[in-house]
Amino acid sequence: MAKKSGINIFQYKYLYLLIAAVLIGGVLILCAKIIVESRHTRVVMIGNQKYVLDVADTPVALEKGLGGRSSMPSNKGMLFILASSSDNCFWMKDMKFPLDMVWLDNNGKVIHTAADVKPDSYPNQYCSEGQPKYVVELNAGNIKCGNIRDGQAILF
Repeated sequence: MAKKSGINIFQYKYLYLLIAAVLIGGVLILCAKIIVESRHTRVVMIGNQKYVLDVADTPVALEKGLGGRSSMPSNKGMLFILASSSDNCFWMKDMKFPLDMVWLDNNGKVIHTAADVKPDSYPNQYCSEGQPKYVVELNAGNIKCGNIRDGQAILF
């Protein structure tokens, strides 16, 4: 008796299950990535400009900051969440482009700014007086263009 060749219906079933599992796994990975990224970014309004800020809230992220990046899109920045108000000094270690720095109190009110801080200023430090809770770093020129000033509220 001759043997039939080809794939039977049960082999297709397992192939479909394998494809479904791969697709579901991919969707779950994408969802997890979106959740993690949303926890590590904040959208803020400064004047009439909206910025998407990467959040630095761990010792490693606070020390690295934007260091090592070659540039940053105009609507992006970094939000540093300070563990204590004594950690309010910043430097330009490993920076490749100039920044504007904005220190905020725990209510999101601007208490100090430093405009157009150049990468070659390292190892100088830029510090705020007062009790900052946050620091926002933006591309240089945003303080001037956005008319960011002491006392202004930043909307988180």
